[in-house]
Amino acid sequence: MDDGKKRLIFKWVCGIADLGGLREGMESLREGIKQVTEEMASIKEKMKEGFIDVKEELGSMIKFSYADLEKRLNALEARIKALEKMVFP
Repeated sequence: MDDGKKRLIFKWVCGIADLGGLREGMESLREGIKQVTEEMASIKEKMKEGFIDVKEELGSMIKFSYADLEKRLNALEARIKALEKMVFP
């Protein structure tokens, strides 16, 4: 076999080996993308749960604040009425 044919066969064999490496690289990339996608879905779900918890907590705090504010206003109104009775008999 002459050198030209040997070089041609060598290049062909190297080309096949390169395709195998490319195939392995693509499979590795596919697995990496799948893993990142799953992790992103998990993070998205955790964030969603966190926002729901914060929303519920803030809602409770606001309701409590309004209830507390209403009690204080009622107490002030009662004091004003008592003072008016003292001042304007």
